[in-house]
Amino acid sequence: MCRGTAVPLSALLASSALAILLAAQTTLSCTDKLAVPMSDEMMNAMPGMDMSGMQGPHAMMICPVVLALIIASAFLTSVAFATLVCDPHRTLSQRAIVRALSRLPPARTAGVVGLAGASAVGAMIFLERSGLPALPTCATLALLLCGCSLVVTVVAISAGRLAIALGRRVMLAIAAAISALVWPAAPRAQRFVPALAAAHDLPLLAAGRGLRAPPPLVH
Repeated sequence: MCRGTAVPLSALLASSALAILLAAQTTLSCTDKLAVPMSDEMMNAMPGMDMSGMQGPHAMMICPVVLALIIASAFLTSVAFATLVCDPHRTLSQRAIVRALSRLPPARTAGVVGLAGASAVGAMIFLERSGLPALPTCATLALLLCGCSLVVTVVAISAGRLAIALGRRVMLAIAAAISALVWPAAPRAQRFVPALAAAHDLPLLAAGRGLRAPPPLVH
């Protein structure tokens, strides 16, 4: 993994594990939750919750594993964004990230995402200290992990390949527009070349003096 793509891919992995764990909470319930203090404005801003009539401090109950993944994904995403903004060669970095996404091995990527999600779910079950869930619940969790891993893998690889294909189409459109403007004028401009060469005493095509640098248009 390239140094410039390690942090963005790690942020994607942490966000995927967080999404899998939130989906798993529809089947499992975390009872050992942490109380996160929240102000009245934050509680009132949450949809479906009206705390205007309650007095005193408020708190939101959240699973510690979910909270850790939220902090990790937010930190990694912020670091990746700040690094990309401060990078003087951000265009090359963006291409490297997109190329890394498009070249992800599907089976290995799905396995890594599934392992990260299973680790998060396992950590939440360990905090419960209630043992393994029932067999139907385990089967549902296994299907959920497989499905989410496949979806994340397909979305990530498809996004990278779509970005590359879109970039190629834009470059081809620009090249076609430039050639349509330049090449029709080339035959009309050729008759001025001998006069300009004679006026400046320049040998045409630098015959006998080796190759010369291409014109700026080629660059």
